Amino acid sequence: MKPRFVSLVLKLLVAVALIQWTTPTPGLAQATKTDRLVFASAGFSESNRFWMVARPDHLQYDPFLETLLEVDPKSGEYTPRLAEKWYPSSDYKEWTFILRKGIPFHFGFGQFTAKDVVHSHSLMMRQEATATLAGFWRQVEEVKIV
Repeated sequence: MKPRFVSLVLKLLVAVALIQWTTPTPGLAQATKTDRLVFASAGFSESNRFWMVARPDHLQYDPFLETLLEVDPKSGEYTPRLAEKWYPSSDYKEWTFILRKGIPFHFGFGQFTAKDVVHSHSLMMRQEATATLAGFWRQVEEVKIV
């Protein structure tokens, strides 16, 4: 009686295995197109101090800390962001940025102004700033409103 029972169990296992292997998996058989990007990170070195972090960590700030300019990934050209226009002095030692108007801060904290630019850049120029570009910003003599 034991050989018959073992034979029945083996046949049952083979039947279940064949059913499992021949049934298409819906997730693999029917891939759907989505317009979503999922970003994963090992973690950021700081939570809200852009003047203290390495350049790759700036990705976390993009949704709420805009820059004056950005680089077009296709052309490599600078394009406007918070600055509408910009131009250098004849010796390229001074740059003037014309800022967009009417840009609100989150949660009703007022409008974006030149004072905000001066404040942000002065944070990068401080001796205790440790961000990747802090050494570059310490060479800047002055950021002022004209």
